[in-house]
Amino acid sequence: IAVNSSGGSQVQFVQSGNDDELAFLTHYSGVSHNEKMRIKRDGKVGIGTTTPGMPLEVFTGSTTLGIRINRYGSGVYYSDIIQTSSPERLAFKVGTGSAIAERMAIAGSGAVTIGTTTALNSSLLTVAGAVTVGTGAASDIYMTDTDEGTRRIHCNSNYVGFLNSSSSWGAGCADNGTWHCFGA
Repeated sequence: IAVNSSGGSQVQFVQSGNDDELAFLTHYSGVSHNEKMRIKRDGKVGIGTTTPGMPLEVFTGSTTLGIRINRYGSGVYYSDIIQTSSPERLAFKVGTGSAIAERMAIAGSGAVTIGTTTALNSSLLTVAGAVTVGTGAASDIYMTDTDEGTRRIHCNSNYVGFLNSSSSWGAGCADNGTWHCFGA
């Protein structure tokens, strides 16, 4: 199916082995038709690829690799999910109406940054700004090492403090600001 008679954009039904597929091609002056999107028999959609490996795969073949989600036709009311190559990372950018900024990224090493673009001291998690852990009666942050086992920072209605591997208080600060050492 050709959209116009001067060799313009086309939609083609493609047979690949025993599978029927749908291909979308574009054309511009002096350049042959170029496939931009394909719908496979199994429902997978490839944009920039004829062999998508996931339900939706986008490939641009350049340093700008990503997906834009746009909710309005004007202004910066969109979000981008971008894969960068140097350094290798997946970045999440969010628009506020007048600007777009990176809010979170996952590096190829597994390090996650939130509110900043730089991981500190080779940390797996770097957060610029306040972090809230739990909203119930008690909250815990667990830390585990191979030598000593699991320790945790625990917060309940009476104390914020450190619990040892047997979940007993090591030290804590009471609501009135008084520090306590337990089991010493």
